[in-house]
Amino acid sequence: MPEPLSSPAPAMRRASQARARDKQEKLLGAALTLVAERGFEDVKMSDITARADCAVGTAYYLFGNKEGLFRALKERFTEEMNAKIDALGERTELARAPLAEVMGEIVRAILADLRANEGLLRAALARSANAPDEWLSFRDLVQRLQHRLAGELGPRLKEIAHPDPRLALGFALQLIFSTAANTLLNDPGPLHLHDSALERELTRMACAYLGL
Repeated sequence: MPEPLSSPAPAMRRASQARARDKQEKLLGAALTLVAERGFEDVKMSDITARADCAVGTAYYLFGNKEGLFRALKERFTEEMNAKIDALGERTELARAPLAEVMGEIVRAILADLRANEGLLRAALARSANAPDEWLSFRDLVQRLQHRLAGELGPRLKEIAHPDPRLALGFALQLIFSTAANTLLNDPGPLHLHDSALERELTRMACAYLGL
């Protein structure tokens, strides 16, 4: 009687999974770049697979369709931002550096993430006009950052010249995000998303409001 076929070795399964993850990351990276260049609506799955040097069938197998790929981009961004928020507890400068410098670092980090994901965020903002749920995960990230930063600053909040320092910190972050989001979506000027002066002026605005 013939012996039953053995299952694939764990090493082979791991190699296959690693190849799939590599293709997935290539496709997500290509999509992020193309959406920033052209806008979500003007990018086709074939454009993404050509940029990633992957078969079209692979993209459909991994993501289902372009909407599935867009959801995967949002999920990856959310995971990355949550990891950065979780890491705030490791930022020793929060306990030592002047609060004005802390706000400058926060603005710098926010703008860096917006610039790196501008196509994704611009598409989500535009789509949220007709589908508000598109922006919920991003809104939740901002609220989580507000709570986490206030908790990490702790007693240092009293350095803020406001009768309700926790509220003031949250509103300062709201000002930063709303201004940056408007710049991202509508680009009204005079400063644009990639202008180096945007970081300086957002920091100045937040620090002036907080009395730092």
